[in-house]
Amino acid sequence: MTMALPKASMARLGGDAHSPHPRGYQQLAVMAYQRGADDKPHTSDDVELGPIDVNWSVEEFYTSFGDDDKEYVGTLTLGATTTTQDRQGEVIETKPVPELHENEIRAAFDKFRGDFYQMPPMVSAKKHGGVPLYKLARQGKVVERDPRFVHVYRYTIDRIALPDIDFSVLCSKGFYVRTYAHDIGTELGCGAHLKALRRTKSGRFNVEDAITIEEIKNSPREQVTSRILSLPQVSRMRGA
Repeated sequence: MTMALPKASMARLGGDAHSPHPRGYQQLAVMAYQRGADDKPHTSDDVELGPIDVNWSVEEFYTSFGDDDKEYVGTLTLGATTTTQDRQGEVIETKPVPELHENEIRAAFDKFRGDFYQMPPMVSAKKHGGVPLYKLARQGKVVERDPRFVHVYRYTIDRIALPDIDFSVLCSKGFYVRTYAHDIGTELGCGAHLKALRRTKSGRFNVEDAITIEEIKNSPREQVTSRILSLPQVSRMRGA
């Protein structure tokens, strides 16, 4: 697969755009696709993670966006915990879901608001002795992890249709939404896992302003280039 714009144009423009992360695409695969790589994107979690910011001429610039706060919308499912804390994992325990009132659910969410420590899941990219935890998890290993200091600025509970709860959360970098769902389920006494997730904001970049891979692939060149932000524009948006 190649994108609609030649890579030479990307380098000349020195531009930066952001794309909604399609379901099942890893971030680097999206970058490779937008740069014109021929490799087929690999699949990962069944979630949408955009917007993802991609720089065509200075790829290292992309990594700085990991420091931004993120906003997500998602759905957690009560009554079942999994090996990965999301629906991609194997179910390891099920419990009946009680008749929960909204105030009980809100109290559980409130437990994870503001500053707190969160334990990184075994299925994550965090490293232990230089080895990503997910590689150890694939070997059936469980190792000690240091809790990570995180912050939840705000959350909303958008729909309660037990066992599912739709929510949104604005959080700091390094926050695991899977673990958030898992811990809320533990607080409610019945367990939970993350059923669906979509990132809607990264710093000052939001999904409403994003361009999709299909738009990049099928739109006229001029339409795509008009959506590209220059590096000075991006720096100003990030307060640099």
